Amino acid sequence: MSNARSPIWYPNTGSLTCLTRRAWWLVVLNIFIPGSAQVLVGSRALGWFGLRATLSFLALVVVTGAAYAMNPEMLLTVTTNSIGLWIIAVVMVSYAVVWVVLTFDTIRLVRLVKARPKARPFIAGLATVVLVSMESGRISMRSTSPWPAT
Repeated sequence: MSNARSPIWYPNTGSLTCLTRRAWWLVVLNIFIPGSAQVLVGSRALGWFGLRATLSFLALVVVTGAAYAMNPEMLLTVTTNSIGLWIIAVVMVSYAVVWVVLTFDTIRLVRLVKARPKARPFIAGLATVVLVSMESGRISMRSTSPWPAT
């Protein structure tokens, strides 16, 4: 094992460049694999919960795609049923809440105050823009449903 210390786990708090690079890595990791930033440097329990939720959601998407490829009528029957729609809505809202919590925790872990002053708005902006775009996309998908509300 190497004696070198990882800048992600043990950043040089005196170096703005090191802390800025760390901040970018944490935000990008949170965008692509929610929960990974927490496992690396934050609350490991929250991180593992987020990783389990992310991997479960991705597995559900893969299983749904496979089910659609094998039998599209069955999948359409389940997803157009009112009970099926409620289950889908609950799963998506639950994952959205987990994603929001993980994003806010990542912004906390980044410690924006210690990043380079010129990079701070871009780091926070990227995390915020991705968060808002993902959540507003989910909300607009639910509000523009072609099926009438009952």
